[in-house]
Amino acid sequence: MIKAYLMPWLKQSSNNFHFAVIFIILIAVSLVCHYLIILFIFYLIFLLKKKCLNKELWILSIIVSLYLIIAYFSSSYEQSYYNGKALVSKVNENSIIIRKGIKKYIAYGYFKLNPGDLISVSFTTVLPDLPSYSGDFNQTLYLKSSGLTLIEIDDFEYINSYFTINYFKSLILSFYEPRMDEDYFPLFKILIFADDTSFDSTFYNKLNLAHVLAISGFHIVIIYNFLFKLLFKITKRYFLSEKITLIFLVFYTLSCGASPSVLRALIFLLVKKYFGETNVLTRLDCFCVTFLIMMIRPLMIYSLSFILGQLASFIILYLHEFVKSKNYLLTNFLRGLIFIGITFPFITNINNEMSLLALFSFLFLEFFTYLWLPLSFVFLLVPKLSFYLSFLFVSFTNLINVSGDLLIVRFPYMPPLFKVIYYLVLVFLLSSVILKKRRIISVSFITVFFIVFLNINSFRSDKVEYVDVGQGDTTYIKYEDYNILIDCYNVEEFLLKQGVKNIDYIFISHEDNDHMGDLKNILKSYEVKMVYGAFNSSDFINLCKESNTSYQELLGGGSLKIGDMQIEVLAPYVDLKETNSNSLVLNIRLFNKSFLFTGDATKIEEEYIINNNFPITCDYLRVAHHGSDTSSQDSFLDWANPQVSIISVKKNNSYNLPSLDVLSRLKRISKVYLTKDNGNIKVTNKGLYTFKQ
Repeated sequence: MIKAYLMPWLKQSSNNFHFAVIFIILIAVSLVCHYLIILFIFYLIFLLKKKCLNKELWILSIIVSLYLIIAYFSSSYEQSYYNGKALVSKVNENSIIIRKGIKKYIAYGYFKLNPGDLISVSFTTVLPDLPSYSGDFNQTLYLKSSGLTLIEIDDFEYINSYFTINYFKSLILSFYEPRMDEDYFPLFKILIFADDTSFDSTFYNKLNLAHVLAISGFHIVIIYNFLFKLLFKITKRYFLSEKITLIFLVFYTLSCGASPSVLRALIFLLVKKYFGETNVLTRLDCFCVTFLIMMIRPLMIYSLSFILGQLASFIILYLHEFVKSKNYLLTNFLRGLIFIGITFPFITNINNEMSLLALFSFLFLEFFTYLWLPLSFVFLLVPKLSFYLSFLFVSFTNLINVSGDLLIVRFPYMPPLFKVIYYLVLVFLLSSVILKKRRIISVSFITVFFIVFLNINSFRSDKVEYVDVGQGDTTYIKYEDYNILIDCYNVEEFLLKQGVKNIDYIFISHEDNDHMGDLKNILKSYEVKMVYGAFNSSDFINLCKESNTSYQELLGGGSLKIGDMQIEVLAPYVDLKETNSNSLVLNIRLFNKSFLFTGDATKIEEEYIINNNFPITCDYLRVAHHGSDTSSQDSFLDWANPQVSIISVKKNNSYNLPSLDVLSRLKRISKVYLTKDNGNIKVTNKGLYTFKQ
């Protein structure tokens, strides 16, 4: 009945569904990056001029887009308190998801609960963190795309248990986990149940396979083909075999917790079976119709797993159309290149690195498809067999890990505008290859793009950037060709996103973890010319020696010059036998401005500075000890006379910093910025900018 009603419209709209999908995607992108509305306007003009959409598709596109816009702006977060009953929906290693009606809530931590548990719970909703810099994890968008609200659970009490889909799934997994090899079990969960709750994807990222294995749902088609052929061979009845297979897949999808990847693959299969095989819809149409059906949860379009799942599925469906060769290895190598090319902006933005082994990703994919996937189904029947065969898997992963690490290439974060340019260039490149025209021009375009992209940090203007690192301290200075760190805590991710390739100088104010916690890893990962400190301990010196990095002790009264940047060392003068009081205090002249860095200097050290140095007019003061009242006394602030005061501090920190008294004293003489409120605070020769406006 439904099929008969839809058939005329589907025939009329055939080969045009992708125009509607692109329309919706551009709306979604424009909501996040407002300047990309220009791209949407150009596309809209194109649609009107070419008349690509019929009336029905226009209506569908507008309805879905309005639904998306309403969902985007209505999913705001407010702090509130709840006390009542809720159902445990999902339990991960470090978080729990609970349901109250149609609303879902996520709390981070370890809870001794299972899916299906009914609990009496009291919790407080928490406002999610906004990103602190370009490329930082966007918790707000993640929660929106997942339909989750962040909470802190104050107390809970178990009431009862109910049989739910996720409870059924957890029962199955809890049955197999003790009966299977622990090294292989995470892959077993991914391949059979699309469960990545405890999945370490580092190894798979090196092969560029993490999101194919975890979220593409490609095994649904494999299961369908295998089971259907088996049943048809037994029954000799086509429709009976097909119905049984599809019913099995529905139950299988439910046993997987109806995860988006498996659900999407099942919907695609059903659409293709009922409309694609009658030539009403093309494969591209079936893919797009599946996309539109999945938009019943519109904000899912912002989920990275959804994006990569769509890309992976599209590539698996269409790669054989782009690459046709009798040479098996060449064919798979070229398909791997296309696969990397299409997923590159999203894959590399996850951890900003990729192994060159990913060039052979499709060879490895077949290794998983034709060896480990069938074996995983065998392990369903005989789980103990995994103990005898897992050594093959462990040996393989160890080999890939060792060789993959030697071939790692790092990439900076690709901003949205760069993504748009990248895909425009990529489309031009692929079309030129297919049409056998303008190949030299397209290759030149992509080459220039990568040269600019890989050196993106070199094209950025000089700056002093106070990094929002939580309850710690790090400042990054880019000046001419120099990369300089003042302290280094929780800064590795930021440096990766920036595309920083080497660090010239690191100044460690003192040896507390919240000021030098990342030093060991940075010395391993980057070439560092010199590390400076004051009254260095043997541990600090040994750390530099282990990495063959030069180090030097600085004392008050000294000075350095890096290019045209002048650095005065204001303290310490004498060893005060206390870590904070021995903080390295620097006054840096840059952009005709003065930047004062005080580490965790105490009032005692401030007195030494006042007595041993001429008063200065400080334009930018990095406030000592995160705004603690152990520092920043009136006499020192009057001596420094800062125009702007910057405090590096964590949101909701347990130290109740910054001190209200210190804030009051600072606001008396300067503007005050807190990293917890403003994110990264950047100063260039044009002025001060905060990431969170």
